[in-house]
Amino acid sequence: MRLEKSLIKLFIVCSLLLLGELLWLFVIGPCMPLASVEISGIESLSRITVLDRAGINARTSYFSLNVRKAAESLKTIPQVERVDISKKFPDSVIIRLYARTPAALALASLGGRIVPVIFDKEGVIFQIGNEDELASRGNLPIISGIIFDNVRTGLRLPEFIIPLLADIQKLSENSPEVLAALSELQINKKNNDSFDLTLYPAQTKVRIRIGSELSAEKISYALLLLDVLKERRINVDEIDFRSETASYKLRDEV
Repeated sequence: MRLEKSLIKLFIVCSLLLLGELLWLFVIGPCMPLASVEISGIESLSRITVLDRAGINARTSYFSLNVRKAAESLKTIPQVERVDISKKFPDSVIIRLYARTPAALALASLGGRIVPVIFDKEGVIFQIGNEDELASRGNLPIISGIIFDNVRTGLRLPEFIIPLLADIQKLSENSPEVLAALSELQINKKNNDSFDLTLYPAQTKVRIRIGSELSAEKISYALLLLDVLKERRINVDEIDFRSETASYKLRDEV
């Protein structure tokens, strides 16, 4: 009988301990402030900035954190393209930020200075730098002909430019040597958001006029034609590929 009572007491104690553990694990713990928030992906963003934008403070718990709202808020940071947030039960959160990839840059006037404006394939301006930064971004194509009003990070370029950025992205991925042969791409705006392009090769002063679409084949052919004309000592000012037949303009023409 005494052994039976001891076993009952032991069972009750173990049950209470297990119940306490379960209460802490599934009820009390997740309601306590987060013990760990791991942030990675974009080193230029401070931890304070990320936590503040995600709405995480000293009182935030596993249960109180709204992952969807936190992710939507973090995506309003211009440098952030995508966000992954995962909660680890009962008191940890992992935030992974994915930075926008620069597609091209343009030059804009800001405070009386000319500064590089860097944007991604979606046309989102996510970085405004200085002259030193321009030198460090020398591998990016420069697009001219864009007019900026009150330039700032987070601003989106006009919608009609986005297909051009997609073409640039494709060239950057598949034919980087062709893109590197160009020092500048100038947008020549026409009516109804239509435009054509003037390309400036890096190794010559001859301009290349084409339509609004960029392709490795067309650029390579234009550069090949420039080499042929140079070998023949034909002093060309401009080559025009906007029609089915290429034409050129001599430099001494008025």
